[in-house]
Amino acid sequence: MKRILIVEDNAYFLQFLKETLHARLPAIDILEATNGKEALQKMETLSPDTIFTDLRLPGENGLELTQKIKAQYPDTIVVIITNYDLPEYREAAYQSGADHFLSKDSFLKMINSVSPNRPLDQDDSNPNGSPRGGPIEVRRVLVVEDSTIFRTLLKETLQSRFPTTKILEAADGEEAMRQIAAHPPDLIFMDIKLPGENGLDLTAKIKAEYPHVTVVVLTSYDTPEYREAAVKAKADHFLAKGSSSREGILTLVESVLGSR
Repeated sequence: MKRILIVEDNAYFLQFLKETLHARLPAIDILEATNGKEALQKMETLSPDTIFTDLRLPGENGLELTQKIKAQYPDTIVVIITNYDLPEYREAAYQSGADHFLSKDSFLKMINSVSPNRPLDQDDSNPNGSPRGGPIEVRRVLVVEDSTIFRTLLKETLQSRFPTTKILEAADGEEAMRQIAAHPPDLIFMDIKLPGENGLDLTAKIKAEYPHVTVVVLTSYDTPEYREAAVKAKADHFLAKGSSSREGILTLVESVLGSR
């Protein structure tokens, strides 16, 4: 069996990336490591064929890790994925021995373009994956998140399961309110930390004006205080980025959209 090792210290990105790869490439064994030391241990014991490593890691960075891996395991393919798509980083990556250099945004689009043997949402009664009997009503999901990489990750993940659903994006509260006023979505994923108005205040405003819209607070800050504040803002659900699985989020979306 082929093995891929993902070296990434961001738990949210690591989990979604692992689950997305597994869904698109089920025959591949997906390994994970959060730092260079753990990655080298996995290299020694499990011998992955390909490594995807972030640049920014605790301790030694991805460039230093790449040099060590290529020195000891020259046949292993190393792909550096990063938010920092700059010429100097790209040059440093290739000088360290990396085989490929990709921005995280490009990488996500690439893996989501890989079709599994059977589309995730396809019904056997219809090869197009949508019910027979004519056109279906278009559902809308709005992702309010200031991080481009997380916004893209969630959007690509949702589109892989719900291709007939329109996925809208907003990076701040002002943009979100414009999107909602133009086309009220069925479901909103809301980050807490946003430029300007925070996600909790924005949630309270949305629920006051659009009480039937389902709002899911999705945040890295899983604390009792934030959970309580989300309830007070009338959020319908609260999910932690670090512990919410890809399938868990997709199941929630399926439940919300299916009830409308």
